[in-house]
Amino acid sequence: MHQERSAAGQPSPAVPSPAYTLIVARWLWTVLVALSLQLWAQQEQYRQPQEEDETYKQREYAFNPLQAEQEFRVGEFYYRKGSWKAAVGRYEEAVKWNPRFAEAWWKLALAYEKLAGEQAQAEASRKYLEAARQALEKFLELNPKGKQASEALRRLERLKSEHR
Repeated sequence: MHQERSAAGQPSPAVPSPAYTLIVARWLWTVLVALSLQLWAQQEQYRQPQEEDETYKQREYAFNPLQAEQEFRVGEFYYRKGSWKAAVGRYEEAVKWNPRFAEAWWKLALAYEKLAGEQAQAEASRKYLEAARQALEKFLELNPKGKQASEALRRLERLKSEHR
């Protein structure tokens, strides 16, 4: 076997055949197109509005205390993290799965109050405070003698006096 040598005596680099070059070019083109399509699909996903809230509204709720407890625990995570809107969403889910879940109503009211405190617009703040008032009333209906009942009454009176 004889290797070609350059003028300096070194072996010359192998030059790929035109057929091999064409195969590699087609493969690279296919990869480039696939990646472009994937990027385009991801951009479309971000342009779509969030559907999580719509999914919750369309769901039918049968009494399910285990699902309610799971939603409540996720709500607790978000509450401790300070993500009031996410906590509200999970607490609302919990009371839909179990409308008699007093502690979820209590935490829902607290999260709504926190969310109202963050709102710069008065209208949004009033909306959240009204939701907090309704959650407190439901909590007191379900748990009138519970350990948070006196605090719930105090908060409810404060909310009612602020909105007169």
